[in-house]
Amino acid sequence: MLYDQLFVSMERARWDLSRDIDFDAIEPARLTPRWIDTVREVCAFQLASLRASEMFLGGFRTDVDFCSFVSVWFYEEMEHHLVLRKYLEHLGEALEETELPRLRVSPDEAPAIDALTLRFFGEQRLAQRYAALAATVPERVLGRIFTILAAGEGRHAAAYATYLRRAVERHPAALPGVLRLGLWTMRGE
Repeated sequence: MLYDQLFVSMERARWDLSRDIDFDAIEPARLTPRWIDTVREVCAFQLASLRASEMFLGGFRTDVDFCSFVSVWFYEEMEHHLVLRKYLEHLGEALEETELPRLRVSPDEAPAIDALTLRFFGEQRLAQRYAALAATVPERVLGRIFTILAAGEGRHAAAYATYLRRAVERHPAALPGVLRLGLWTMRGE
């Protein structure tokens, strides 16, 4: 099972919200309203993992290996949401819990291999975006958070690539579709 190896590598890279983020060192004066809006948007966007997890667990119900990985991925994505929500709370900008269900993203259903392809590219893009945010944010604690998130999304992209590779090995005829979808995804930016 791929999950066994992925779990160990993800566990090794695990970070701790209460130990690794010094919320007391936040310097709110260094943030513009635009940066605060960016944090709110990213925090809300991380909730897309709720719907994606449901989709994956349903679409891959017979693939215990992949579903096991999705459980860890979902935990880590929700940890990303939580750290950003806690950051906002320290700024006095809390998201109301009543807002959260409204913020869930519900993508259309997709064939399994397409869903893997889209998730791989999505995680890769998030890693790049978060790294760019980390490099430009004027507030040190938020920079640390985006650095951690970028590394996590990069690990997720690598894991999805592993499952995508396995899916193509099992169904070689799917490769042209994967490549077309990948090209479409890259052009979409």
